[in-house]
Amino acid sequence: MRLETLNLSNNNLGGDGAEAIGALLGDPRMRCLAHLSLRGAGIGPEGAGEVAFGLQRNETLKSLDVSRNSIGKAGKAALGAALLNAGRHGGGAPLMGLVCDEWSVACDDPAGSRVL
Repeated sequence: MRLETLNLSNNNLGGDGAEAIGALLGDPRMRCLAHLSLRGAGIGPEGAGEVAFGLQRNETLKSLDVSRNSIGKAGKAALGAALLNAGRHGGGAPLMGLVCDEWSVACDDPAGSRVL
């Protein structure tokens, strides 16, 4: 059995939980995770940065929902930079959908999803 979808929505993960999720995303053993929802998980701007750090090293995630987290400009910038820099650190997710409060990115071409 493979973990392909992980829904942690509406859990109060906070910064520590987001740091653990970032580490999970960056772990090469997690090559099966394709969909992650952190909607309303209380990760905040710093947590978004931790998730972004792991995202840069992930090769399989296709969709990420970080809406309702009050990640602010800093969190959005970190996630945007992660998408633009994906692949520079030995991987890079073929992310095809990213949902945030004010915007979302969806595309059929994984390379196109890196342009916000």
